[in-house]
Formats: sequence, C-alpha cells, structure tokens
Amino acid sequence: MFQIKWWHFPILYPLQLIYRLANSLRRLFYHWKIVKKNRLPGITISIGNLEVGGTGKSPVVISLCKYLIDHGHKPAILTRGYKSGLQPDDFLTIKDGEILIPPKQSGEVHPDESMMQSQALNNVPIIVGAKRYAAAQKYLSLYPEPTHWILDDGFQHLQLQRDIDLVLLDANKPFADRYQLPMGKLRESPRHLKRATGVILTRSHSYKQSAPELIKLYKLPCISAPFNNNQPVQVSGDLSDLTTDIRLLALTAIAKPKRFISSLEVMGLKIKHQIIKRDHQRFTSHDIDQIDYSDYDALITTSKDYWRDPKIMFSLNKPIYVVPLKASISNEYWSKLLNQP
Repeated sequence: MFQIKWWHFPILYPLQLIYRLANSLRRLFYHWKIVKKNRLPGITISIGNLEVGGTGKSPVVISLCKYLIDHGHKPAILTRGYKSGLQPDDFLTIKDGEILIPPKQSGEVHPDESMMQSQALNNVPIIVGAKRYAAAQKYLSLYPEPTHWILDDGFQHLQLQRDIDLVLLDANKPFADRYQLPMGKLRESPRHLKRATGVILTRSHSYKQSAPELIKLYKLPCISAPFNNNQPVQVSGDLSDLTTDIRLLALTAIAKPKRFISSLEVMGLKIKHQIIKRDHQRFTSHDIDQIDYSDYDALITTSKDYWRDPKIMFSLNKPIYVVPLKASISNEYWSKLLNQP
C-alpha cells in the first residue's frame, strides 16, 4: 500500500465508501438469510483478521492444529489458496506435503502457505479452494470427517457457519492505518469485532499492555501470541554452519518483508543482497540472474517463500537456508479462547 496523500482523497475516498456499502449489504444479506449459510459436521473455528495480510495467520493455524492434535482431535484446514494459481471453481487437498486430491485443472499450482502448513503438521488434510464448502464436501465424499474445521482467513468468509470466530490483530498496529480498501489495508471497520468470539494479539508478549480499548469495549477474550523466528534450517547445499562470514542473498515475497530482513540482521547474518517482491509473488530465474553468482554464498528465505516454488531455488545450485516462523501460544491460552476446561 502506498502512503495516502491529500490529493488521493477525491478519488479513493468515494471508492472506499462504495466498498464499505457493498460489504454492508453483503453482511445484511446473510443476516436476513437472503443468502444461505452452510454448516459442516463437527466444530468450525475461524482464524481471520481485519487487515490485508501480515498478521501471522499461518503460524497461528499451525499452533491451533497442534493443540487440537495433542488433545486427541483430528483437525482439517480449509483455506482459500490466495494467489496459488488455482481456478475459482477448483480445489485440491494436501496431506503430509503431498497432493491427496488433485485439482481438475492442468498446469502448475503453488499453494505456498498450505504446503508450508502441511510440512509442519503430520496427518492434517489441508483443503484448498475459494469455494470452501464445496471443497469440504468433495473431501468428505472420499475421507472420514474431521473433528474440527480450521477456517484459515475466515473472518470475512460468511458462507460458512462457525462455532468460534478468532480475529488476529498486530499488537504493534492493531487497526493498520484505519482506512478501508482501497485507501488502506482494512477489509472492514474495527467495530465489526463484535462478531468475533476472541482476539489474538500477534507479536505481543503481554495482551494486558497491548489490548486496544475497542477489544476492552466488546469484552472479548484476548490472548497474546509472541512470534519467534527460529534458527535457519539448511535444506540444501554443502555448507553446514551458517556463520556471519557467509554472504547471503535474502529472498522474500511476504506482506511485511522488512520484519524478515530485520530478524536476519538481529541474528548477525551478513545480507549481501536482497530481492523483495509483492506478497505471494513467484520468483523467476530472471529475478536472481541479475545478481552475480560469485557475489553471494547462499540463499536465505522464509518457509512460505521456499514452499511457493522450491524448484527455482534449487536450480541456482547454492546452499538454501529457510527461517521458520513460530507462534508461541500456550495450551492455557488456547483453552481460554476455545472455552475449554
């Protein structure tokens, strides 16, 4: 998003009003039952947000699934597959890093977040498709029903009824710039938090210090979820120890890349070059060929960037390091949000 200037207002403000009106009518259609909501068997838990990208849904979804598995449940993830290359009426299922149910379309798809989640979660099906109810029905026609459906990025996905609606807010800037699309990053007004059943403040060690007044106003259960960049994991190449002498090419196409680059600098790593693209955008050999191969020793990237298209990175014949991102949420906190003893 670009910085809003005074001369943007005459154009963008009316567009924002149209966007807000369209969203309001859509919510009313579901509220008045003009448009039907669908119900899946079992318990449906939505993990969503108010702004466009960058609040850390994927690590939180992984943490929730691990909590449920530890308590004897069998969750499945339902996700839209944003910019995966999947057609709007198509869907696929991934399990243990492999395609369980292939899409109908030909050609490659790149569900980066889903593949990343699948690599972190054993025996958890990840069902990808914009029409999530239809995708879930296809899965149920072939496999046993899960105990829990985790609706990834689901706060605005009103077609599915949910039992628990959790909203993620970035503790550093909980309501982004307070402008809605297309002026800003908000999908809807913060006042719609009243639809939520709980709030997770990401990148926060203390929700009591970070919780904005609006959360207190709605008296929503709120927890903090600190994020930790784990030590880089080497996935290819001859190098073994990542030392400060190794010259690194940092590759990332995530919503908030500066945080990733800053975390590498905090580790004391030597970032010789960096290539940053828009969120979910694929890297090409042309992007990387612009940098002299002899000018860096290894690549470093995020888990999401790596799983988007590992082949392009392996084609460079350089050691590759991946930095996993983990959400630290205790069982006590999950019990609080899920209203379990």
